[in-house]
Amino acid sequence: MFSLDGISGDTLYTTTTGYLSTSGNYKWDLPYFLSFGADTHQGDYSYEISGISGNRILKMQFKNIKFGHDFNNSDFMNFQTWIYESDHAIEVHFGSSNVANPVWSYYYNEGGPAIGFKNLKLSGLPATPVIDTAIETRLYGTPGDGMIYRFALSAGTGIGSYALNELRFFPNPANGTLYMDMGKNSETSIQIRIMDLLGRQVYNANQNHSSGPMKLTLNAGHYIIHYQSKDRQGRAGIVVVK
Repeated sequence: MFSLDGISGDTLYTTTTGYLSTSGNYKWDLPYFLSFGADTHQGDYSYEISGISGNRILKMQFKNIKFGHDFNNSDFMNFQTWIYESDHAIEVHFGSSNVANPVWSYYYNEGGPAIGFKNLKLSGLPATPVIDTAIETRLYGTPGDGMIYRFALSAGTGIGSYALNELRFFPNPANGTLYMDMGKNSETSIQIRIMDLLGRQVYNANQNHSSGPMKLTLNAGHYIIHYQSKDRQGRAGIVVVK
């Protein structure tokens, strides 16, 4: 069973450009993940599934992908898309490439590939990307050999105030400061980890009833909050910090 942007299915569809969908439909208003949005048209494609049930990884390889409007036929790209069964995280791994004609290879004057979900794509320079909610946003340039982008999204991606058995994070969006409150939670202590959308940990600590609401100061960005206690674990949806 796959889950993309909160939509699950037992069949995964893909295209030569790296669109992934559980519905087989790639309209802009439907959920999808885009591994490498550019005008590609040929290459070698393969996949493998590694690991044991419950902890498997689907690895899709896009090898020596050519660009439809590269009239010199010299540009190419290599990348893999990994989907993790355990937490539905998605990684895009880049290999060697040659994009000497970016003006045409990345569509006309677009600057780079589109990577991410429908409303959460990477923008900026490939080495230091940020998340942008604009539908048409792209990276500006070519990801380097060995670059990995990790999208560790929860099943629910709506923006709002999240209550997880009385565990609450507010306000959302936050203006630089986020508060965390256990409320009437039956747990005495919960470990909180906060990750950015590239999978980097920015906070890791335990929250107790006696401490009251906890104040967190975070840089502007989009975050996923992971929580774990003795008996349970889970993830909040996306928290936005302005």
